[in-house]
Amino acid sequence: MLAQTKGRLGKNQECVAYFKRVLELNPKDFEANIEIAQIHEQTDSKIALFYYENALKIANNNIEERKRNN
Repeated sequence: MLAQTKGRLGKNQECVAYFKRVLELNPKDFEANIEIAQIHEQTDSKIALFYYENALKIANNNIEERKRNN
């Protein structure tokens, strides 16, 4: 993924912008939420927590949906 490559190159702001674009297209993207959270983990814990909580909600919703379908 391009955003992950940018992140490895130290271009975190650009990386976050790509992941936010992913979330615009698919707000339920678990990985994009995790990636943004990890980028912010050391610099802004409130933002990191926000995205981790979003990822957790997505994961819980996926689990509930699978339970309903079985």
